Amino acid sequence: MSSLAIASPILASQLKENLASEGKTDLARQILSLEIQNCTFSDEPDVGYVYFVRPPNPVPDIHKEAAAVKETLSLGDINVDLDHENNVIGIEYICRKDIGDELRKYAQPKGESRLRKLIVNRFVDLRFTAGMLAFAAMIAYIVTKIAPSFSFGITFGLTVAAILLVGLSTLVDE
Repeated sequence: MSSLAIASPILASQLKENLASEGKTDLARQILSLEIQNCTFSDEPDVGYVYFVRPPNPVPDIHKEAAAVKETLSLGDINVDLDHENNVIGIEYICRKDIGDELRKYAQPKGESRLRKLIVNRFVDLRFTAGMLAFAAMIAYIVTKIAPSFSFGITFGLTVAAILLVGLSTLVDE
């Protein structure tokens, strides 16, 4: 993922202003340079939490506190959680639809376009159809060699019809 300034410029600028007014410019710089790990959203559209990638612990055995959050800075409708080394763990926003909308747009993966899905599906269908026609031709050839009284065209047509009926029945099942 990327930084908070890219994911939510509104939240980044507001945090910078609020922390600077409280005399915590070093914390503001830290927050703006951190990489976002994950964004979670509550059932309420205006509430969510931004998790940051935490720096590696220099001595892992020492960092086994019961609670990861040592302190929470409340900046009105934004809460900043700090760990025991004063590293930012995450940010919670409350009653902020504008921030929630920005982060939801950022967090949603880019999906395939409908046109691309249609083209890929049609290509797969064509490959399947070509394979089935080749299979039907092989069956028709074998049947005409075994029983010369059957014509190739009739056998081929009956085989294609059987394959199409099986294919249609599987489509109905889905």
